[in-house]
Amino acid sequence: MFPYNIHMHTQYWLKTVLKGRGYRLKDVAELLGITPSRVTDILKGTRDIQLDEILPLAEMLDMTAHSLLLSLRSGRLEKVSVKDAPDSQLPLLGQLTGHGRLLPLPADLPFTTVPVPPDIRLHQGLYGYMMGDDSLHREIPRGSVIIAADPYLHAFPVVSGTIVIIRHKDSLFIRQFWQREGGAEWLLALPRYPDPALPPLRFSEQGGPAADGETDAKTPLDRDESGKKGGQHKTGGHGANEDHAVQPEDIIIGPVIAGVVWIFRRHMGPA
Repeated sequence: MFPYNIHMHTQYWLKTVLKGRGYRLKDVAELLGITPSRVTDILKGTRDIQLDEILPLAEMLDMTAHSLLLSLRSGRLEKVSVKDAPDSQLPLLGQLTGHGRLLPLPADLPFTTVPVPPDIRLHQGLYGYMMGDDSLHREIPRGSVIIAADPYLHAFPVVSGTIVIIRHKDSLFIRQFWQREGGAEWLLALPRYPDPALPPLRFSEQGGPAADGETDAKTPLDRDESGKKGGQHKTGGHGANEDHAVQPEDIIIGPVIAGVVWIFRRHMGPA
């Protein structure tokens, strides 16, 4: 589970709002399923809010999720006025690739903006891209339009199977996030056929040593299309041999910029 990084801000404003709503710290602990001491740690800024705690806490505080997230980020109560509808069009920022390169839009592309999906009320933290290669063909074919959202502002958890956009140094990687049972986190490509140029990449949002000390690239997705291990074509689509040894350059360290929430696919060419 990805925490909402509160950057060690104290959150004593929470106690004031809770008191005004008739709640105590033990009520928060019961709501979130944690101990009262952990709630105190949240107030002191030594315990991060988890993404799956944002919505229930916002409801208890009678706040929108957006207002709560911005308040946690600043360490003080932020009252945000959210418009009923965002701007109708979202600009496309370029073409994402599995290799980390952000390419310009095709010169002959007849549009540079796309409509904001109707179920998205908050425009902030929303990004539009095109898929620029076949590295995620199984989920997002080349040429598809991608709408991605900041998981912290839009309060959705990043779990195994989520397509994420990761910033690593000066690159933007789009891959499928997967977490092994031991805690190791991976970024997988999903090409139509195995591609040695798209190995699984070890991921660390905060940096530091591997979660479980593993150095091989085996994942729960290393199965052929019949569901058995060792097939020629793997449904995981990461394109690497199971004995691929992860090198230092394979380890991606950086924040999750966004998670893919909508995909627009072209099934027919223009008239």
